[in-house]
Amino acid sequence: MTITANSDAKAPRIRFMAYRESYLTARKVWQVSSGSVVMALRLIPAKLSATIDDVRVALQGNGAAVPIKVSAGGVFVVPLNDDIAAQDGTFLVNKGRGELTANIVLQPSVARDAWNVTRVGQVLRDARRAVRAITPWYKRPFASDVQSLAFCATERGSALQLMDGEQMIATLPMNEPAVNDINQPVFCKIFDGEDKYPGHYRVVLPEQATVLLL
Repeated sequence: MTITANSDAKAPRIRFMAYRESYLTARKVWQVSSGSVVMALRLIPAKLSATIDDVRVALQGNGAAVPIKVSAGGVFVVPLNDDIAAQDGTFLVNKGRGELTANIVLQPSVARDAWNVTRVGQVLRDARRAVRAITPWYKRPFASDVQSLAFCATERGSALQLMDGEQMIATLPMNEPAVNDINQPVFCKIFDGEDKYPGHYRVVLPEQATVLLL
């Protein structure tokens, strides 16, 4: 997982939350999914006055704070840094205390050009295994499981291509409504893992498509 800096951002200096618990959970997700799924945190305004469009996050251990890339909507992948975890590190933000809260989000970590039908089913199984691994037994009856994997776009009209080698086998419209990790409406082609296409068929994504676990 790559951590990148935004050099023109106001430096995060306010303690948001301890790193170790998130690190342990993210490491468990990574291990049980064999690296096909990662854990992210979605930052959510806890006060009406709070905004996340300019939020910045850094990870602070004993050394200099390390900036973390935050995507649109305030979502960032929890980095796996053994040293900072051992140093009881802290997530820092550029917001006031109590302005933000966070929810866990699971995301596929497969390269865009590495998807095929078999991989879709495998990532779904890995994600379900990860949910079970990080959910305490007493919460499992009430926990939401991963139902499907979706390739999504912000506007209707996009499509996936199923390829057998260099031959296009089918075009799959992305027109099923859903919401993404930050509760924005998207249009998707949704797979439930029981799809009957041959496993070696490659799934080719449109340039702006995102991949979600629903």
